[in-house]
Amino acid sequence: MRRRRGLFITIIILIILLIIAIVGIILWQFVLKKDNGTTANNIQEQSTNIPQEPITYPIQVGDYVDYTPDTAANYLLTEDATGSTDNSETGVKQEDLKWRILSINDDGTVDIISEEPISTEIYLGGAVGYNNAVYLMNNICEKQYSNEELGVIARSLNIKDIEDNMSETGIEEKNSYSSNEITYGDKRIYTADNSYVPAIYAELSLEVENESLPYYEKATAYTAVKAETVSLLQTFYKLENLTETYFEDENLYDLLFNTLNGSWIATRCIDCSSENTAMFGLFSIGNYTIGASAVYISNGQSSSAKNYIRPIVTLGEDIEISEEQTGTADNPRALTKLDLSDDMEEEYDDFSDVQINADETAARIFNANFTPYEGENQSASQIRSLISAVRSSNANSEHQIELQGAISELKANGKYTVELEYDADNWICTIIITEQEDSSNEFEDAQRNEELLDDQMEIQDGDETITGLDNIVDYYTSNQV
Repeated sequence: MRRRRGLFITIIILIILLIIAIVGIILWQFVLKKDNGTTANNIQEQSTNIPQEPITYPIQVGDYVDYTPDTAANYLLTEDATGSTDNSETGVKQEDLKWRILSINDDGTVDIISEEPISTEIYLGGAVGYNNAVYLMNNICEKQYSNEELGVIARSLNIKDIEDNMSETGIEEKNSYSSNEITYGDKRIYTADNSYVPAIYAELSLEVENESLPYYEKATAYTAVKAETVSLLQTFYKLENLTETYFEDENLYDLLFNTLNGSWIATRCIDCSSENTAMFGLFSIGNYTIGASAVYISNGQSSSAKNYIRPIVTLGEDIEISEEQTGTADNPRALTKLDLSDDMEEEYDDFSDVQINADETAARIFNANFTPYEGENQSASQIRSLISAVRSSNANSEHQIELQGAISELKANGKYTVELEYDADNWICTIIITEQEDSSNEFEDAQRNEELLDDQMEIQDGDETITGLDNIVDYYTSNQV
């Protein structure tokens, strides 16, 4: 009896344990499924709640930007302004150009350039074409490719845009350019019937940096002047088969030279490689070459040349370039004019932040027209350019500048110091020009200027010859356009 009873109890215990095990398995599977579902849902919910950082694309040279100039009418070119009868009678039309970043500058500005030059050829000829070339190239770009809302003014590509981005290799090649025993930066003297020079040269002579200055505020009818002796500066150079080693940025090299057409460069130059006559021309770029085309010769003869122009726009610090787009042709970077009326801060140095407002920015833009002239050793031609800039500003701005000092009788060989004074709101209000005591140039420069301005001066305008300084002044005054 006891064995049967023990066996019965054992069986009961086993049955209970089996039931517990089955219930446990069922409960475990139920809990696991529920936990798995909850965990998966929680992971999914958490992943959807994680904030996504916007993708940014670093801005670099060569990027496309979404720039649209104000609508403009055709720009008409006349023979009186260009010295050529070959320009289109319908003028230069505004085109739908693509724009790319040319350079990112240390001052916070960014230069953008059209991907291709405009498709209308610009013809220039003779002394008048040489005189007006830089002015016309810049004025065409300004009238047709500026944007008032962004506050930017377009201009033409010039040699400084290229040289500022050259590598040491490129600068060395430029400075060492030589032809027929004359090197870039040297001088050569021309006499007798080979000493004609365009009128603008008599104003801006012997200063390499002056070759990109328009000088004239409107197209002039001035042609050429003649002296018995003239000393000319070799400002022309030619670089062929250019490679990326000539530039600091490979993208910039590709941007400048990998185009369907070449273009004028809004910079004059003189080639003195011939001992008999000098060639006056305009720089050009194309086919992986920096060169030039001559339009006037120091023996009084004229020639004609044609090329395209390529506009540039400088975006100020108040224009934001978006990093959301990739900067490709299909996804160009957006441009936004910042609202400077908000309290925006800009770091000027490592120690302090300066609060900027719209008035302060306007003052900086205004002052930038005159600050490049500040300092010592300014030439007479640079002072004339400064005076012209002040007079133009005073005629168009409520902020007036007073000119003081040596401005009535500038000496051709003189050197001057320019001091700037500011009002309480940091606008330039007074410019003081003083002649430096030790102001001398090389003897041949003084001789050239003296001979250009004496009573034996002559100009040739077609078949007409005008002799004598007073007669020339009267003639220029009556024929200015």
